[in-house]
Amino acid sequence: MKTLIIFIIASAFTIYLPQQSKVDSLQVMIKSSQDSVRARLYNELSSYYRGRDPAKSLEAAQTALRLATSSGTKQQEAFAKNNIGLYYMAIGENDKAIQFLQSALAVVKQTTDKSLTARINNNVGAVYFSLSDFSNALDFYIKGLKLREELHDTGGTAASLSNIGNVHNKLGSFKVALTYYNQALELQQKLKDANGALMTTINIATVYYGLQDFENALNQNESALAMCKQLGIDLYLPTIYTNIGGVYYEKKLYAEALKYHQQALVIQERNGDQYNKAMSLMNIGQVYFDMKQTAKALQCLENAVTLAKQMEALDIEKNCASSLASIYAKQGNYKKAFEYQSRYTVLKDSLFGEEKAGEIGKMEERYQIEKAQAEQKHIEEEEARIATEQGRRRNMMQYFGIALFMIILFIAIFLNGKFHLNQRFVEGLTFFFLILLFEFLNVLLDPELDAISRSIPLIKWLCNACVALALTPLNGGLEHFIMKRLGKEKEGLV
Repeated sequence: MKTLIIFIIASAFTIYLPQQSKVDSLQVMIKSSQDSVRARLYNELSSYYRGRDPAKSLEAAQTALRLATSSGTKQQEAFAKNNIGLYYMAIGENDKAIQFLQSALAVVKQTTDKSLTARINNNVGAVYFSLSDFSNALDFYIKGLKLREELHDTGGTAASLSNIGNVHNKLGSFKVALTYYNQALELQQKLKDANGALMTTINIATVYYGLQDFENALNQNESALAMCKQLGIDLYLPTIYTNIGGVYYEKKLYAEALKYHQQALVIQERNGDQYNKAMSLMNIGQVYFDMKQTAKALQCLENAVTLAKQMEALDIEKNCASSLASIYAKQGNYKKAFEYQSRYTVLKDSLFGEEKAGEIGKMEERYQIEKAQAEQKHIEEEEARIATEQGRRRNMMQYFGIALFMIILFIAIFLNGKFHLNQRFVEGLTFFFLILLFEFLNVLLDPELDAISRSIPLIKWLCNACVALALTPLNGGLEHFIMKRLGKEKEGLV
């Protein structure tokens, strides 16, 4: 069966799972808040309704956009446009989705909110992913990943890694995809992010399916189903049902496969999820074909093609075209078979040609190089910081030692009368103390003097002269102090 597994592209989105009390409290706060705050609350309400009631999600986002625009709140304006873009993506109007999301990116650039910028980049990538434009999808996913790594956003980084894994999964690079998924899962488990771990578990199941390891694929999907029930989340049930249906189809248990695909379709129709509805129709059509129910197969596949064309979901259209070419060829309708086979060939070349693969490979290589360079820069900066800190500590210890020695000298001068020290010795000690003090001040003030003099010798010499002049009163005071302690008058002595 062609591409039965669907991916959790919604992992790019921020999904809130509060209880009804959350909605009630938001509505209460909305009534008593200013426009800028109300915009944020309506955006939260829009996020809550996404996946539950798309119409209410759109209404709340549009209200948030109006309030944010009137109050000049750029962050919430970008958030509202992001939410509207996600609504249009969910109903399959990808042109409008990209329009609103790109507008959201333009607005968020006027803010300093890197977290929201990363989220919107991820969502743009998700739209391109649904359009099977994997080069652009990977480009935006990597942009989002870089920002999240820069922000040390562990949860967001995990979501971005999972999305990049989805691209490689679609391209059939299953081992590469599994590497990204496992990195994401490790981060989610550290965070105890049950919702993120659930999505990644579903994605890992798709890798095992792609590797034809159907037992592991079924085990992973059943594990995900149990997690859904434990968490009380039904948002991902269509994905899990579709995946399980795909495994049963490969085992040629068509009745079981049909049951799970139809369960997925019912939920997708209720949620207005046009993209995955088209994929479920394609999967059901393929099952009907293998069950020898050709009329039902054609109806489902033709409906899937219609939806796929509306959304420009080229990957779904490609797989449907392949199946329809086979069916019409077996019916002897070679004209239709040729049309669909030609369409399949065109789509396959455009989606998975060598040029596209090369673009994606270069993009991935560039990201890995930039990541390695960033890590090396971080290491070098950390080493420089440690060296600077060690130098600062060493200098402080030396300054402390010098200061201590100076204090001891000063105390020795102060106590000269008590111990009846020789006058010349005391005067020599005083002179030595002043010379050391002058040199100590030069060392201590050297960075500041360099800055003032801009390393011009004459100016620096004048600065040193000023320091020496500043010590002149101290010199006179000490001489007077010594003479007094020795019980002598300063008569013509210098």
